[in-house]
Amino acid sequence: MRCSKCGKKIRKKSSFCINCGTKVPPIPKKNKKTKNRKKRSKARIIIPVFTVLILAILAFLIFGGDRVPEKVRNLKGYSYLTGMVKENLPEPIRHLERLPAKFHFDFSFDLPFELPHPGNLLGDSEVPDKEKIMEDLSAYEGEEKDKLEFDSLEIEKRTTVAKEKRDTVYVITEAEEKAGTVNSYYQLTYKKHLIGGWKLDDVKPYNVKGEKTSVAGVDNETVVGDKKILTDIGPEWKHSNIKVLEHYTDVKAGVDMVVVYMELENEYVSMAGTKDVTYQYNKQSKEWEAVDVSKLTARSVKPVK
Repeated sequence: MRCSKCGKKIRKKSSFCINCGTKVPPIPKKNKKTKNRKKRSKARIIIPVFTVLILAILAFLIFGGDRVPEKVRNLKGYSYLTGMVKENLPEPIRHLERLPAKFHFDFSFDLPFELPHPGNLLGDSEVPDKEKIMEDLSAYEGEEKDKLEFDSLEIEKRTTVAKEKRDTVYVITEAEEKAGTVNSYYQLTYKKHLIGGWKLDDVKPYNVKGEKTSVAGVDNETVVGDKKILTDIGPEWKHSNIKVLEHYTDVKAGVDMVVVYMELENEYVSMAGTKDVTYQYNKQSKEWEAVDVSKLTARSVKPVK
């Protein structure tokens, strides 16, 4: 703020100018009453509308009768809510249902859609089984928008990454045609959604040549039993609980990078960690071979008691 006479800056809460001595006019205070009036006016509008809406919903639930979908009426929450409301209603209103039908007020209406069961909204928590995969694959429409036709399906390998909510499934389909039996290979990617659970997100062909042994990735049992993952671990360490956590498979390159978890213990400490093991597919021997094994990355270290 500046002085109206000399133009010098005036300090806050000063009642006069230090330079010329001119009195500073008082700053008008904001009228809080007008703000409160505006808030009250909004509340007066919102509260009645909200109250009417609640009363309309309760009236529909209580007096809707058969118009309420059966799935909703069978829910425990519905019977509990309507029973609690009826017990707390005034006596005259509580006995409206006992009046003849011509005196009843019809608060109900036909819904334009069927209400889904609450338990079905989140979908299945478990990854899709073989039957669900067959159903999804036969109904899938890709870029060509042609439905896939097959008679049977076998799951060759699947990799589920819980953290990324992704499930990759490698399948072989079989179809009987005039020329004979035709096998096709597909890589299916499922993603877990908040609403609807696991849904098929993408379908890609792999192993186009149709070899009997495809390149879907190394088997977990092969990885756990591979002695190469323990080559840098000394004899003083006891190893246990070896398991595969994740696969990162490049089908075209024939490479599978596997994350392996293991627990180690010696006289002094117990340790848990992971290793990255890279496998290469040998087309001649039709087997996966470990070509690179990383050092152990410690995740936790505890002293032995």
